[in-house]
Amino acid sequence: MPKVKSPISKRVNYRKLAFAHYKEGICAYCGFGIREVLEVCHLDCQRSNNAITNLVILCPTCHRMHDLDLISTATII
Repeated sequence: MPKVKSPISKRVNYRKLAFAHYKEGICAYCGFGIREVLEVCHLDCQRSNNAITNLVILCPTCHRMHDLDLISTATII
């Protein structure tokens, strides 16, 4: 029986999406603003959910604190 290839899903550049939407390009929590250092956080922690409402720009420290539930999603929103 021949192998059936699974369809290749197109990768979404969620960083590009987030920075295009949030023009100010600063951490949504602390205001840090060096673009090259900033990260894009998925608020629901699901990397497959790239809806703009699920993306937020955070500095690495705030991103980690959000991932550890030290900063709530509600506070960031």
